Amino acid sequence: MAKPKNDAQIDWRKFPQFEQVFTEAAFDPFLAKMEKTCEALREVAASGDKGEVARARAGLAAYGRALELTREVIQMRATSSAGGR
Repeated sequence: MAKPKNDAQIDWRKFPQFEQVFTEAAFDPFLAKMEKTCEALREVAASGDKGEVARARAGLAAYGRALELTREVIQMRATSSAGGR
């Protein structure tokens, strides 16, 4: 793989908004928004028609996986921070 010639070519590798989500100040509102969405999806899964139920369940599965990945990133970050002290 060729190395980038300048910084402009590697900007796509920076994710400042994504990284900000994992700061303490930003994570709680992010988590609260995800939980609120999951509550709404659970309601649809319990009372929607067949198509809505399927979509709600798929959404819940996706949010569940996103939460798992979020926890993994936070754990890796904590482990990394502890190792650097």
